[in-house]
Amino acid sequence: MSSLNIRRGTGAPRVAGMTGRQSRRRYRFALTGAATVAAAMAIAVGQPVVGIAIYGALTLSFVFFS
Repeated sequence: MSSLNIRRGTGAPRVAGMTGRQSRRRYRFALTGAATVAAAMAIAVGQPVVGIAIYGALTLSFVFFS
């Protein structure tokens, strides 16, 4: 028997929870949702340039980094 086939000290078993990638993705999704609401409110108030700037700046983080 070879000792190479035995895994020792692999750590505790996984518990139910989010991984780092899932939490970052959910954070970006929430940030994008908040940006969409803020942009829609800015456009509705009469500030279309500000609304488009908010939407572009915060939505692109989700598009490029998810």
